[in-house]
Amino acid sequence: MSGYNNVCIVQVNFVYDTLFIEQLYNKTLPEWTKKVFPTKMDPIRNMAFTLTTWNRELKRLRCGPILDSLVQVKEDAFNPGLALTLILHCFERLPLTISQKM
Repeated sequence: MSGYNNVCIVQVNFVYDTLFIEQLYNKTLPEWTKKVFPTKMDPIRNMAFTLTTWNRELKRLRCGPILDSLVQVKEDAFNPGLALTLILHCFERLPLTISQKM
């Protein structure tokens, strides 16, 4: 087995991601996974994906820091002191966070 006796949604999500990547790269999955992956793990993983934005308050808490960063980048773009400086901002989790809001 995975070594977990009691599991939470986050652990199921981690195990699912690991199994998914291993399957994607044609690795042989352990025998026990055939009973649970992906069929029984899918609903739990989908819930983990939406858990951080379960209600309106959580959505606002999740989105706040990203919106703050976007506003700051916009303000910096119009700052004359930074006009000659190239600033690269990578919002790596932006697509994930936005997709959770939809």
